Amino acid sequence: MNQIIIDNQHKIDTACQLCFYALDKYNNAVETFHQKRNDITKSNIFSQLEQERQINMASEELGSISRNLYEEIKSNLDTMRVAAGEMKSLLDIGEDLQNALSVVKALGKSLPSETRWGLVGQFKGQQQALMILRAAFEGVEINPEVYFKGLIFDTGAAMKKLDDLAYQISVQPGADSLVVTTLGGELEKFADSVGVE
Repeated sequence: MNQIIIDNQHKIDTACQLCFYALDKYNNAVETFHQKRNDITKSNIFSQLEQERQINMASEELGSISRNLYEEIKSNLDTMRVAAGEMKSLLDIGEDLQNALSVVKALGKSLPSETRWGLVGQFKGQQQALMILRAAFEGVEINPEVYFKGLIFDTGAAMKKLDDLAYQISVQPGADSLVVTTLGGELEKFADSVGVE
């Protein structure tokens, strides 16, 4: 495999892990806020006005933490955007791709399904190579849809989707717990599509 691909996959892997750490910190901050709010509202010591003031202070603290974590996530998404962009534009017609194309051409439709998966999987993240391999599948009348699904995509649009999801944690912190789950799922999906475990 090309060293540029390996290096960029490593960058994406590291950036994804840092995003997950930030999401974990965000979850902890939201839990802390809910606990504080619960403690304040259950307390009979404070007047209604003082309870509201303390809840507002806790909410402002959560907002500050959320904005900082979003900036951290955004920085890592920017790293991923650059790495994925380099991978997308790289065309390496090396020995691996030439061998894969030869196998597809030689075996055609008799190419076993598990071999098809293996041939495609080794080029995750290398969109130029995947487009050539997809054309080879079509050339021997193998339906490529199932094998290439989600692997050839617009990296800019994928990164914008991730950024839009991440931004939601800074807009209304703690309002929607699905944001973290959705963002985590999309990060995993993106990482898998570029060959990162």
